[in-house]
Amino acid sequence: MAHIFEIKTETFERDFSAHVLGDSKAFEEIRNKVKSILFDYGDFPDKDIILEELNIIKNPGHVYFKGNGSITISGQTIDFSKLDGDFAVSSTLLKNIESINVTGDAILTVENLTTFNSFQNKDKFIIYLGGYHNKLRRDFIVKIYEQNPNVSYYHWGDIDAGGFYIYLHLCNKTGIKFKPYMMDIETLQSYKVYCKSLTEGDKKRLTDLMNSQFCNVINYMLENNCKLEQEAIF
Repeated sequence: MAHIFEIKTETFERDFSAHVLGDSKAFEEIRNKVKSILFDYGDFPDKDIILEELNIIKNPGHVYFKGNGSITISGQTIDFSKLDGDFAVSSTLLKNIESINVTGDAILTVENLTTFNSFQNKDKFIIYLGGYHNKLRRDFIVKIYEQNPNVSYYHWGDIDAGGFYIYLHLCNKTGIKFKPYMMDIETLQSYKVYCKSLTEGDKKRLTDLMNSQFCNVINYMLENNCKLEQEAIF
């Protein structure tokens, strides 16, 4: 188990398995048990991203983004403000990025893929976060921040306990002071017809977050028995 914490660069799962266990397929048989042990006794917010956090991957990961900005990779500059769709950079290309220039008024990370695909705003540089971000997306976001420190940074996620935890995890791990985007009481009121009732688990997790910056929103949610998925906002 100790070997898993020694991986410093992104490593394919089968390469790790062959090097540590002597068989490229051996780790696959114990993967879920290893993830459960690490989640139970380690400090990881989500079981699904544990291996990626430890630089063990099945396939190269990708970061999806779009909007007002440009990126220079290996001497070639791509202006995304001239594109109608999104773009993706693989983990193998991340090290070749020379510069990222955000020309919009803000950077917005988006929790859910459906919202990322449907949301159009040429004034913003939009990054798909995918729930709890992994190391690849974190490195990409930090690289952007290092080159664009004066741009406003926002995160948009579900208005529920999970969404709040994802936001706090993003701020903590990147060191960037993201501002919540449409994760407030006004949004809950505007889309109340799409709100869902809280489960007992929701209520407990929200109560645990009462000392966070979302305390006013959480009070409203508990009093009105409501939560809102990001996909309901349009």
